[in-house]
Amino acid sequence: MFPNATLWYTGGSHTLLLATPERLTDADLEGMLQAAHDNPAVLQDLGGPEQIPRYWIMNSEQLREFAGQGELVRDNDAFFLPINAETQELIQVIQLAAVRASP
Repeated sequence: MFPNATLWYTGGSHTLLLATPERLTDADLEGMLQAAHDNPAVLQDLGGPEQIPRYWIMNSEQLREFAGQGELVRDNDAFFLPINAETQELIQVIQLAAVRASP
C-alpha cells in the first residue's frame, strides 16, 4: 500500500506520482536529489540540477485536497488514463498548478 505520495511534473505529458508506504522526509528528498545530481544521465535527462526541484508540484496533503479521499491504489491495481477531453483537462489543471508552484 502507498498512502503517501508526491506529484512531480516536467512539462508536456511527463508527470510522475511518487508513492511510498512511509512519508518522505526532507532528508529522504535531499538524498534522492543528491543521487540525481550525482548521476550524469539523470541530470541530462532532467535538464540540469537547478531544474529538478522545480518539478515538484504537490505533497500528500495537497494531493488529497486536489483529488479528494478515496481508496488506496496498490501495485496490482495500477491504471493509465486514456487520452480524451477529460484527461486533457486534467493535464491543464496540473500545468496550472506547476505555474503556481514555480518561484
